[in-house]
Amino acid sequence: MPYLDVRGISVPKQRAYRRSGNNRSSAKWWLIWLGVLVLLIVINYLTRPSQQVPKVVDLLDTDYALEVAGTAGWDFHQTLEYDLDGDGVDETIEVIAAVTKDARPGTYQWDDGQPWQVYIKDGDETTHIYNRYVQLGSLDVFVTYEDPPRIGIVETQSAGHALYVITYKGVGDYQAEEWVNLPVYTRIYRADSI
Repeated sequence: MPYLDVRGISVPKQRAYRRSGNNRSSAKWWLIWLGVLVLLIVINYLTRPSQQVPKVVDLLDTDYALEVAGTAGWDFHQTLEYDLDGDGVDETIEVIAAVTKDARPGTYQWDDGQPWQVYIKDGDETTHIYNRYVQLGSLDVFVTYEDPPRIGIVETQSAGHALYVITYKGVGDYQAEEWVNLPVYTRIYRADSI
């Protein structure tokens, strides 16, 4: 192999390789095929049928009497008003829990678990949609932004998380579906709870 002497240092002369237009062209085709593959994967993911079909559930545990806000011992009370049945009149969603208010304003004496109830006041009528004991957890209740709106309940317990979706049609006429139920073996604590 011939050597090239540069300032007294001998280095082997290397053959210069020039990229041909064909290499660039194949790189472009490779990127196009990669893009098509990613697009097909995304389309497949977005159009595949749901792996889990929501199942109709009864969220009323008969071990606990149905209560309303103002009942002694049921001091936690939150409300939300929204027209759930499309009649032009807002219904009131009420969330209550069997806890006692603490002496400090805005705080409660939470136990390791307590019964929770969610009900809808439609005029003078009341329809209970949730009545369960929640162990080491909480409920998040919300209204979906769709037509017709539905109620979502996220139940968080030490043993898992569940999402229930309730379609309310009128007094005593509703359907509760379990969309997700994720049992939890162990968990990482949230930063705001440490």
